[in-house]
Amino acid sequence: MFLRVLLFFALVSGTAAHAQQFGGNPPSLRWQQLETPAFRVIFPKGMQPAAERVASVGERILPATAPTIGHRHRKINIVLQNQTMISNGYVGLAPWRSEFFLTPLQNSLQLGSLNWTDLLTLHELRHVQQFANFNKGLSKWASILAGEQGLALAVSASVPDWFYEGDAVFQETLLSSQGRGRLPAFLAEYRALNQIGRRYSYATLRNGSLRKQIPDHYQTGYILVAEARRRFGADVWQQVTDQAVRFKPLLYPFQGAFKKTTGIRFQTFVKEALLQDSAIGTDPAQPLSTVSERFVTDYSFPMPAGKDSFIVLKQSDRSIPAFYWLINGKESRITTADIRIDPAFSYRSGKLAFTSYTPDPRWGWRNYADIILLDLASGKRSRLTEKGKYIAPDLSHDATRIVAIHADPSGEQSLHLLDASTGQRLRSFRDSGLIYTYPRFAADDRHIFVLVRTPDGRMGLQQIDAASGASSYVLPPSQNPMAFLYVHDDNLYFTAAWKGRDRLMQFNLGGKKLTERVSRHAGVQQGVPMNDDTLLFTGKSAWGDRLYTARTQQQPITLEAWKNETPAELPETAPVRLDTIGLNSYVAKEYKHSTRLINLHSWRPLYEQPDWSFTVYGENVLNTFRSSAYFLYNENEGYRQTGADLSFGRWFPWIVAGGSY
Repeated sequence: MFLRVLLFFALVSGTAAHAQQFGGNPPSLRWQQLETPAFRVIFPKGMQPAAERVASVGERILPATAPTIGHRHRKINIVLQNQTMISNGYVGLAPWRSEFFLTPLQNSLQLGSLNWTDLLTLHELRHVQQFANFNKGLSKWASILAGEQGLALAVSASVPDWFYEGDAVFQETLLSSQGRGRLPAFLAEYRALNQIGRRYSYATLRNGSLRKQIPDHYQTGYILVAEARRRFGADVWQQVTDQAVRFKPLLYPFQGAFKKTTGIRFQTFVKEALLQDSAIGTDPAQPLSTVSERFVTDYSFPMPAGKDSFIVLKQSDRSIPAFYWLINGKESRITTADIRIDPAFSYRSGKLAFTSYTPDPRWGWRNYADIILLDLASGKRSRLTEKGKYIAPDLSHDATRIVAIHADPSGEQSLHLLDASTGQRLRSFRDSGLIYTYPRFAADDRHIFVLVRTPDGRMGLQQIDAASGASSYVLPPSQNPMAFLYVHDDNLYFTAAWKGRDRLMQFNLGGKKLTERVSRHAGVQQGVPMNDDTLLFTGKSAWGDRLYTARTQQQPITLEAWKNETPAELPETAPVRLDTIGLNSYVAKEYKHSTRLINLHSWRPLYEQPDWSFTVYGENVLNTFRSSAYFLYNENEGYRQTGADLSFGRWFPWIVAGGSY
């Protein structure tokens, strides 16, 4: 009999969200649960409103959207994570569960301005429906043979990744007033490629590239899913995937199932769907500098730093991100940029303010974003906060104060006014229910302008008195997502999704006039004035986000038209709309860590001469206990061996134990 028991201290660090983080939350976090026929939502104490919203929306959309993917459902545990600054979510097999990361993304042009919990629910529950309905035919036999790991392997082999994400993006678009399918930025990379007539093969689009600017599987998937539903009906993919996961035919099951269902070769359909160009017209923008076409380079957030001088954040696939001087079109490197969650930064009076990502040394789902102040003249670097959760800092014009968004784990956001020399909080402003994005000091530093999202998914532009905290809307809330606010004298510049494009807007405070200043086929991102009639901005190209200049235009927009702009409708009618779903009341109960501690999800038979073995695997929903047990037979020597391995990660030291006989 051999027995081993180990204690060790795990150092967990990283810069990206992993689908499963073992022992990711501290034991001080108290968990609760609420249960519905279809879901169990597990959440930290105090997050019941978010959990009730997930359950209410989920129970409503599940039966309404089932006909387009299948009516099977398997009850799932959904874990709400509020300790991380990363915006994400996933549904996974082995074990069967989902996790929502509740801090919303700053850039509203990328994912929209819907309530973040609603958007996660619309998108991730489509993945729940997919997996629940793909367990059939040969895929079911794989799950019988190897459990959830076997099912995961089978459905990955039979259904391409672009379908999973494209189908989920279509659902979030169909059921809401936004969704990525309605956002111009979502398909900007395709538009940039169309603009120069560049075409990539299906194999390149499916596999991606580390060297070229390739639209990802979300974009490609949405185009293909939407086009097939338009041409062949809303249930076309239910018929295709039903045959594909059964491996009918055995080779190239997805392509074969598509041809059998639609009568069209899959390659022909892809070519027709992806090569439909809209009217492009002449690009009014001129690239500021030449960029190599051999690799991708991205510029972001140009900040004026004097006459014909700017500071930009630059990164490429051949160099790590860094801040650069841009003087008369020529670049000079300043310093390497920190690892960060959000790239927004500010420059005033020779100083840079930005955030730096810091993982907790032990708890993988707890991380921080602290404000860093860099004096460019002396090179002195000051960390103004410790274990903070700050986003998008902006320096006052005299560089004595900083305003930044504070993302509290409770889900509430506030604006913090900080002393730029000590990091001490001077004031905080909060309007319950609002999500803040890109705050900026007014020209006189007495007011703060900020883009806000309302609970119903609209966006407005607020002015806040820095002394009293009194707020008022400069632009009323509307359905137009906005981002990248910049203040210059009496003018506010920002980018808005307006009439099918991301356009650079200007709002004049004195005249209360809103005008469109720059529009291009592939969109406009961060924009700042160069002089009276020229703007500098970033925009999509076939080689990354480039710097462009354009002479300004004056396209007046009435406030009435702005407020009443409605999103374009899809050809398909939604079976249910997000804005019609009310909030149900649920009873919350304690969720104990001991719940289904040994949660067996997969098993693996294996022959590796001369050993025959069979292993079973388990993991609880909160990912604090992993278990495996095995039986092994050696055919040469005729001996039998059994053993087990256990890992417990709830406490600071992991406890790992194992034994074999």
